[in-house]
Amino acid sequence: MESKELSKKIKEEETINKYNYFKNVDIRALIQSNKLHFKKSLVLERFNPPIKVKDVKVENKVYHLIDDGELFGGTKMRFMIPYIAEIKEKELIYAGPDSGMAQIVLGVAGILFNKKVTIFVNTYKGLKYKPYLVHFGMKYLNIKYDFSNDVKGRTLKSTQECAEAYYNSNPKDKYMIPFGLLTDEFVKLFTEILSKSLKDIHPPERLWLVVGSGMILKTLQNIWPTTEYQCVQVGKKVYNDQLRGTDTIEPIDKLYIAPEYFGAKAIHQPPYDSIPWYDAKLWQFVLTNGKNGDYMWNVASLPTEYKLKEFLAEFM
Repeated sequence: MESKELSKKIKEEETINKYNYFKNVDIRALIQSNKLHFKKSLVLERFNPPIKVKDVKVENKVYHLIDDGELFGGTKMRFMIPYIAEIKEKELIYAGPDSGMAQIVLGVAGILFNKKVTIFVNTYKGLKYKPYLVHFGMKYLNIKYDFSNDVKGRTLKSTQECAEAYYNSNPKDKYMIPFGLLTDEFVKLFTEILSKSLKDIHPPERLWLVVGSGMILKTLQNIWPTTEYQCVQVGKKVYNDQLRGTDTIEPIDKLYIAPEYFGAKAIHQPPYDSIPWYDAKLWQFVLTNGKNGDYMWNVASLPTEYKLKEFLAEFM
């Protein structure tokens, strides 16, 4: 058997054996066991791996996908883990939408650094079937959630106010994570960290990116100032001051607005693993407005039980 075929067969067998092992593991028992060894240096190294770029071919065009879907928790893991590693308080508090990935990142951080995580979301507490990420956070990441008492849910502003009231009632040993993570401190930290991961990638001429709070957009504008950003709004309004050149005849950055409701899945799903109600929404605009050679940024992929087990296994 040729070495190439042998290597392929060995890899396939390793994948099957790994799957058979993980499918029988109780993830909550694994987290509570003494089999996981979270050395700070190992944790920090694990969460800023080199950026991977893949080609996505559609008809006569080739797009370049910057895929952070392979990193459990996605792009925000790269800077939030080092940031939270320095927090001394025992409880992390955050307020955000029930479909945002920040809750997953914080849940992982809670496991890594032995912290309680309390997250306020806009979801009605009586909802029988909780949104996917909320259900995942409750079942696998030991996250304590605070829900709305109103059957209609609550606004993000009201959700934030509830979180602040909880924090202010007894702030001892609690740390409030800024909503949307869009602060000068976060942007500066993330710019430093992400610059290292992107050092081998030439600045794209055009980059497609879904924009939520705008923190990742602001960071990338710092790192690649000559790139034209094709921004897709999926929920929170993106304002002109977040885009460059909107007051000129030919704007540097351009805004597209996804037609779907914030928590709804994208009408056209991309041919790669992405959050179906978030990053996936840029694909419809790439199909109609993309140019050959454009880059796309995939912030995260959908977290699953198996992916979490595979991630935790790196610390066994």
